[in-house]
Amino acid sequence: MIELVVALGVVMLVLGGVVGLMIKTMGNRTRGFDRKKATRLGSLLMEDLVAQKENDPASFWQLTDISTETREGFEGYVYEIDFDNVVDPGNGCGFDDLGVGMTNCVSVVLNIAWSGSIDQSLDFNRFFSR
Repeated sequence: MIELVVALGVVMLVLGGVVGLMIKTMGNRTRGFDRKKATRLGSLLMEDLVAQKENDPASFWQLTDISTETREGFEGYVYEIDFDNVVDPGNGCGFDDLGVGMTNCVSVVLNIAWSGSIDQSLDFNRFFSR
């Protein structure tokens, strides 16, 4: 009888550990999926910016004048795009011919945030030049 009680105790300990491990594994899988979805959103947004720069450069270079604002992406995901003019005459990133303060280069920082069990965010950076 004592052997039976000890055997049941060991089985219960093993099953408790397995169930805990399965719960943790499912949580990690969900967090990985959330991050993958944020990465996909970031890739799509950066591809849109590249396409806009190539297809409508005048419109793209006007974007450098807008302030950062939060926008919604996929459900539960928000993003901000920040355009920073880069002035580095040694690398061809000086002021334009008119000297009005616009540069030929811009650094774009895209921040994507989402909420899960904890708030998370992911940054993308890209350098553009005329």
